[in-house]
Amino acid sequence: MNKKLIDALKKNPIIVSVRSEEETDRAIKSRAEVVFIIHTDMDHLVSQVKKIKNAGKMAFIHVDLVHGFSSSPIALEYIYKLTNPDGILTTKKALINKAKDLNLTSILRVFALDSPTIVSSAKLIKEVKPDIVEILPGIAPKAIKLIGEKVNVPIIAGGMIETKDEVISCIKNGAVGVSSSSEKLII
Repeated sequence: MNKKLIDALKKNPIIVSVRSEEETDRAIKSRAEVVFIIHTDMDHLVSQVKKIKNAGKMAFIHVDLVHGFSSSPIALEYIYKLTNPDGILTTKKALINKAKDLNLTSILRVFALDSPTIVSSAKLIKEVKPDIVEILPGIAPKAIKLIGEKVNVPIIAGGMIETKDEVISCIKNGAVGVSSSSEKLII
């Protein structure tokens, strides 16, 4: 299910993360192939997905952060019917499973803060089997490498990535792409 996403990231490993209509407008003008919609509400979500897809880009929704909806499987099903995104981001096992049922690309977000969270994240990834994993913060190339050695799932680095050197470091350590809202990277 993630071949289309992996192919898009091979063209351009930068994923634009957007929180507003203005950021969405900037994202659709960029060279990025993939856009993550985070921190939005239902008033704007439908138009954001529509703009992104009409621009020929892939749209992913962080379903834990859609204001006005609980992060539950039934809410995900409704969001899917309303917007038809390419996939979702979540920290929740139940939503990864529901995304699979809906044939959506599933991206599990994990936080690699210390050695115990790296171990527990690897265990969760093996159990849940998402299509892709996003490791936060993305400026932790060592965590990307350590988790990548433990699981057979493509990895996206996310959070606090602001320079080309940080992007290169993440890619060299095994990430297939990075998500960022930094204007320095979004061109």
